[in-house]
Amino acid sequence: MAVFSPNNEAETVDIRKSGYSKGRNAPYKLPEIFEQKLLALMKILGVETGSLDIIKAIDGEFYLLEINPVGIFENVSYNCNYNLEKIIAEYLSNYVS
Repeated sequence: MAVFSPNNEAETVDIRKSGYSKGRNAPYKLPEIFEQKLLALMKILGVETGSLDIIKAIDGEFYLLEINPVGIFENVSYNCNYNLEKIIAEYLSNYVS
């Protein structure tokens, strides 16, 4: 999910300063090469799942800010209509039979 924030002083460092409701959230696909690098990093770190905070700079470069290995996804699932809860439940149900 990409978060497009309005240009204001409070959000120059952290979007949460003025609240997510003032920005626009949209589904977003990272470039394949960056995605591959992130997956390789997670493998090296031994992280199997997680939420990643990334920024795209004005120059077009992507920068990884953090990996939260707990994997909080409710905000992303809700705002982008991804239905991640359903996907996870269906995946897990294949192992419970």
